[in-house]
Amino acid sequence: MKNYNSDIVLEIEKKSIKLYESFVEADHWSSENLKFEELDNLSLKIKRNRAEISKIQSTIPSKPVFAIFGISQVGKSYLVQNILSQNGESLKVQVGKHDLDFLSSINPAGNNAYFKF
Repeated sequence: MKNYNSDIVLEIEKKSIKLYESFVEADHWSSENLKFEELDNLSLKIKRNRAEISKIQSTIPSKPVFAIFGISQVGKSYLVQNILSQNGESLKVQVGKHDLDFLSSINPAGNNAYFKF
């Protein structure tokens, strides 16, 4: 799983702000230059897009979380591995400066242990 450094995350945040501001400007332009049905249709699309961008902006700085719960020894770890790994590679989890293999380093043995990820 790719980890993005804080500079990349900051750049994504800046670009999302610019995109949001562009929709605000488009909303102002449409209210000044369009009328009736044309204005209503475009305004609705602009407002929906602004709302979607706002939702995305609120999640940019957060770290994604994945949780799974179930009885022991039914393959939850392999499900996590298959859902979260990329291109069939083993799932790597970054702990400090180390990349650990999820199945061999973090996944507990079958002794009714549990893991939090």
